[in-house]
Amino acid sequence: MTDDSNRKQGIRRGMYVEVASLAYNIAEVAISMTAAFMTGSSALISWGVDSIVEGNLAAFMIWRLGGEVQGISERQVLKRKKDRSVGAFRCVHDRSVVHLL
Repeated sequence: MTDDSNRKQGIRRGMYVEVASLAYNIAEVAISMTAAFMTGSSALISWGVDSIVEGNLAAFMIWRLGGEVQGISERQVLKRKKDRSVGAFRCVHDRSVVHLL
């Protein structure tokens, strides 16, 4: 196998891990939110919200790795990485603003 085919195979494996992570996080959100609303537990709500964030990150990684498997240009790969960084900053910033209120 060539280095390029090994790389693509590794990226596909990474995508499978992220798909499993996304499925797990979706189940985690459903279970924790259901239990939280049934019991009135703020800890379970927080756990569910954290799972939503983790699910979003998994979805982003699936999108980014899918582009690499499809052979998008290096420039677009870097743009996708940059978009994630900006999104992560906005998420942290928005949480900080909410805590200040």
